[in-house]
Amino acid sequence: MDGDDQHNPAEIPQVIKPVIEGEADIAIGSRLIDEGLAKTMPWYRRAGVKLITKFTNSSANYGIKDAQSGFRAYGRKALESLDLLEEGMGASVEILLSAKKHGLRVKEVSASCRYDDTARSTHNPLRHGAEVIMSIFRIVVEEKPLLCLGLPGLAFLFVGAFFGAWMLQIYALEHHIVTNIALAAIAFILIGLFMLFASVTLYAISRVSKKLNKIK
Repeated sequence: MDGDDQHNPAEIPQVIKPVIEGEADIAIGSRLIDEGLAKTMPWYRRAGVKLITKFTNSSANYGIKDAQSGFRAYGRKALESLDLLEEGMGASVEILLSAKKHGLRVKEVSASCRYDDTARSTHNPLRHGAEVIMSIFRIVVEEKPLLCLGLPGLAFLFVGAFFGAWMLQIYALEHHIVTNIALAAIAFILIGLFMLFASVTLYAISRVSKKLNKIK
């Protein structure tokens, strides 16, 4: 449970029920399953949670509605499988992405949440959202570097090559170099090369890490 007194301890039995009955490895007390309860959440927080959940589902594909709820129950398999690195608010998303990687079952149950003056989150919503989205991006890049960095890197190289060819064509016809086009070509090519080298390096590190984990 979160430590800001927003969750109701009386709801613990219903949150842990799917884990105890063997229906899930991780149970989430969702604030958005019940529309009536969802409307008690401030609109800006509800919008932020839905946005972050959409990003999470695009990677984990659990089809959940509340990826940011801290009201959760974990079975033994989940506790033994999850190996987490995030220390901030992004940990809630990292848990779900890691759970998908390890084939863990996740189930949501309805849970309430208080948003009055006596139970208020101490985290700024914008900072909270930015931190979580950056965590999602970082985790996905680490898992799929060739897709997330390699392909965009190739795109930058092609754009740089286009500007370079355009600059050479102008030079062949008018015998002068257009500085802006030349700088654009250099910038796109350098960014593309950097992204390609980074993607290959991260991919190699990921492969070595997976092999070492298998040996352990």
